[in-house]
Amino acid sequence: GEGEVANDGDLATISLMGNAYYDFNIGSIFTPFLGAGIGLANIEADTDLTDKENDTVFAYQLAAGGSLAVGEKLNIDLQYRYFATDDPEFDGVEAEYNTHNLMFGLRFTF
Repeated sequence: GEGEVANDGDLATISLMGNAYYDFNIGSIFTPFLGAGIGLANIEADTDLTDKENDTVFAYQLAAGGSLAVGEKLNIDLQYRYFATDDPEFDGVEAEYNTHNLMFGLRFTF
């Protein structure tokens, strides 16, 4: 596309997020939920266009999923999460950063 440049390299991200989730109790062993979070992400780029640089930017995420009770204190979770940040800048080059994640997990309650 216009204004795009081919580039190769490595990108690493560490984020610190505060999240809130809401479970929709529908009276069954399946519980759908929604979530959202805000925080900070440190994005490190080591590319052909720049030296190894990092930028800390505002980050947010949105989540939707479901939890299946498989025991009195054990649930299986399946979740989709969209994660994005403000545009990081590396040596004067502005970038975009977002991810789509599908997560599978176990939730223990006590």
